[in-house]
Amino acid sequence: MSRGRKEFLERVYERAGKRYKRLRPSRFQTREAVEAILAILEEAFLEEENIKISGFGTFEIKKGKSKLVRDFSSGGTKKSLPKKRIVFKASAKFLKELN
Repeated sequence: MSRGRKEFLERVYERAGKRYKRLRPSRFQTREAVEAILAILEEAFLEEENIKISGFGTFEIKKGKSKLVRDFSSGGTKKSLPKKRIVFKASAKFLKELN
């Protein structure tokens, strides 16, 4: 099941409320914290850095191969630029919990 940003923020807010009963963060503070984490991840991906989160997994940037594509303006073929993708590899601990 896919979850949107709003549902994710609500779950983080509820979890933080259970953990920090006296100093429960507001929804705004929760959103700011999640947005900061996502911004850090985005910056790291744009700089092509791998991100390892202990006990969770690793996000890696992988480069695909260039392919021959048809150039419709000249009628010939040319090589396309290799595409980058983000690959997640779960840690052994996380996989053990999942299975």
